[in-house]
Amino acid sequence: MKTKLTTLTVTICLALCLAPAVSLADYAGVVTVDSVTALPGESVGVPIWLRGNDVGISAMSIPLKFASPYVTVDSISLSSAVWGASFAGYSVIDNDQQTVSITILPIESISPLPEAVFVDGIVAEMFFSVSPAALPHSVSIDSIYEDTQVFGDVHDFTRIDISDNTGLGLYQPDYVPGQIEVRIATGINDGPGGLSLPAEFALDQNYPNPFNPTTVIGFGLPAASRVDLQVFNILGQNVKTLVDRPMEAGWHDVEFNGADLPSGIYFYRLRHDNGNLTRKMMLVK
Repeated sequence: MKTKLTTLTVTICLALCLAPAVSLADYAGVVTVDSVTALPGESVGVPIWLRGNDVGISAMSIPLKFASPYVTVDSISLSSAVWGASFAGYSVIDNDQQTVSITILPIESISPLPEAVFVDGIVAEMFFSVSPAALPHSVSIDSIYEDTQVFGDVHDFTRIDISDNTGLGLYQPDYVPGQIEVRIATGINDGPGGLSLPAEFALDQNYPNPFNPTTVIGFGLPAASRVDLQVFNILGQNVKTLVDRPMEAGWHDVEFNGADLPSGIYFYRLRHDNGNLTRKMMLVK
């Protein structure tokens, strides 16, 4: 995820930021942020979705905010996103102000601009770290909407926007916030080894972490589900599929052996019938 914009994309960026006060086309798409649970000291991935899209997209701006002294954003990734090789992501992370600004743009300024065409898909994923000192609480992840009049009917917008390949067709999706639910483990029934079923789909932080060369990944299924558990490197390339089959409800542990992999940061993603969960781990040799 790049952290600054190239000069090839300045024009379309201006189209997303500067516009007449009323220029948005009718649009039914909705940006949604997943809700996840985490324990103090854990890292957790939070996917951002666009659902119900019915236009070709050449650029997208996603400014978000959160409010918690115990949570910080580590990185933004497009490894699970729908954009493909013609697009790149640019992000500005400000943990002091607790804001994140994500912009998706074409890599090259060509005519016509490339388009991403999809109905439902992940558009980015945020990776948060929870402080070991965190207390139980909910962290809401909200959208930012700011409207500054520049001159006449031209405004400088900070908001979730989508642009078509002309740079002139602007669309503003609705937004459904997500949250990080920080919890404290209270007993064996709250996690692996307990007698009760999980209350919701859960993906635990691997243990140990960092690890060399093996670690255990635990996850919980409140109901029987097809499960796909994969490990990705920092480039978003799949390096190992650990599970790909239907599984019964309950708590499950899977061992991951990274003996044939280099040291570094890896991500593991659990896909189930109702969505997916992602976490980060570190292999140190």
